[in-house]
Amino acid sequence: MTDKTKTRIAEASVGLFVRKGVAQTTTKDIAAAAGIAEGTIYRHFESKEALVEHLFLSNYLPLAKTLDGIQKRAATTMRKLETIVRYLYEAYDHDPTIFRFMLITEHGATAKIPDGIATPVSVMRKVIKEGIKTGAVRRIDPQIATHLALGLILQPATAHVYGEITGPLAPRANDVVDALSRVLSA
Repeated sequence: MTDKTKTRIAEASVGLFVRKGVAQTTTKDIAAAAGIAEGTIYRHFESKEALVEHLFLSNYLPLAKTLDGIQKRAATTMRKLETIVRYLYEAYDHDPTIFRFMLITEHGATAKIPDGIATPVSVMRKVIKEGIKTGAVRRIDPQIATHLALGLILQPATAHVYGEITGPLAPRANDVVDALSRVLSA
């Protein structure tokens, strides 16, 4: 089997997981979409769950690393949040399917991430905690603030999925950054 086959399996799987849901997608569905025999999947992945975990972690953890890198280059808490929002919306516009798989689709793969490994959520929480410490973010439970911020960022993407928002998300980043500032600023 080739890396090309593994790539076809991955691409077919992500699309199906996003459209149908992970639980509703069968290996038979994946094989048909990838144009392979069902048994071929098992030459590359131990199970559908292993495939989900591989696809998720190979995209989600690098996203965390990128977000951490870009937030470190920004001087203030609000600039850090702004760079994160802009990056995420550009990522959505570039590949909405992989974005949805990582940040919107339910699949339970986050439970497989060991404690102490950076994730997009932990990067956001770190930025908010630093903001609280410097006085840029109001005194608020960092967990609640993190999920409020993620909700403000992800809800427009979800609305886009359902056709309630059309066109690219990147031009809408300023509105979301403004909302984040209003919710979090001291």
